[in-house]
Amino acid sequence: GKMELQAVLMAAGGGSRMMDLTYNTPKPLLPVGNKPLIWYPLNLLERAGFEEVIVITTKEVQKALSTDQRLKLDVKMKLDVVCIQEEADMGTADALRHIQQKIKTDILVVSCDLITDAALHEVVDLFRAHNATLSMLMSKVHEFTETVPGQKGKKKAGEQRDFVGVDGTGKRLLFMANEADLEDGLIIRKSVVRK
Repeated sequence: GKMELQAVLMAAGGGSRMMDLTYNTPKPLLPVGNKPLIWYPLNLLERAGFEEVIVITTKEVQKALSTDQRLKLDVKMKLDVVCIQEEADMGTADALRHIQQKIKTDILVVSCDLITDAALHEVVDLFRAHNATLSMLMSKVHEFTETVPGQKGKKKAGEQRDFVGVDGTGKRLLFMANEADLEDGLIIRKSVVRK
């Protein structure tokens, strides 16, 4: 059935983890398998039954979205494009606050680099079943030892890690932070550990 949610696509991130690749091309427009990266989440949302998506992005990406004929032909959904200044360095919550007047229901937030075969409706069903405030689709990753393209060894890969705390079942998110935001180590409230 129809999703009674609004879809929001985050496509303003600069791709700071792979500067060589994003030097001339914004991350959402990087070619992956002959399509711009942003095509994949758009296609995923469309297949899930969304008819409209709010795309939070930069002027440069907006221009490409309106001129790229292939994207236009491929994507039937209505794109409500909202531009934010690249320099604003907004996190997800800031970006959502920026569009709060457009948000009328619960929202499904998707990143422009999401390439998955996960069934979105299952995530939404879990969200509803648990009456959750927030549900996240996460994936186990292996440690990469080689440097990310374009890092030139400048940044230690460590500075780009996210720390995620889950409960014993692995099903409940208790804590999340990016290493770059942790100046003085990791402070975790005891109440979180008890959960």
